Amino acid sequence: TITLELPLYRTWDPALLPQVSWWSSDGVHPGNPEYTGLEDITIDGSNVALAQGGLVGAEMVSYFWMKNVEVGYVPSRAVWLYIAYRPEIRDSYVHDAIRTGSTNYGIQTDWVSGGLFENNICKSMINCMMVAYSNAGNVFGYNYATLNSPGSYTQQGDIAQHDAHNWMNLYEGNQIDMVYNDYVHGSGSRNTLFRNRITGYAGLEKTQ
Repeated sequence: TITLELPLYRTWDPALLPQVSWWSSDGVHPGNPEYTGLEDITIDGSNVALAQGGLVGAEMVSYFWMKNVEVGYVPSRAVWLYIAYRPEIRDSYVHDAIRTGSTNYGIQTDWVSGGLFENNICKSMINCMMVAYSNAGNVFGYNYATLNSPGSYTQQGDIAQHDAHNWMNLYEGNQIDMVYNDYVHGSGSRNTLFRNRITGYAGLEKTQ
């Protein structure tokens, strides 16, 4: 018997032979480290040459949280979650990419499931919410992003689904400049955008 904390996001056809596998973050103990987080701090990346893993990086974690955290002057990713279950990032501020490279993301998720990303502010990042590899069942709600794509002649999406295969994610109540879904690294499906305010490119505002 298998008991699931959250129901599956769809009913799988038995003819497709769905499988369940055992997971360990260290090869010994089952599952991920649990209940680690950050609150009420400021992280300044001005003197960091490169933060490829993110100024805040959480890898193979469950129930990670981040609240009331400011991450600024970002040389690469501000926040990066990698293989995470039910994380929560809320009431935080990420701002000011100091390079124009493609990985200057506000919050990047890879293989994240059941997460909540709510009431955050992104300013002057290439992308605010970079939903990368195979994220499912997440809620991105009531976030605010402005002045994205600094130093670039190409407008990027504050919400960007960039890799394969993102599905069953909800984007609700966000105020952003642009949504960008691509097939560069593969497809995506069954995602929902609901009651967002998408303003478009603000060229004059970006020069101020």
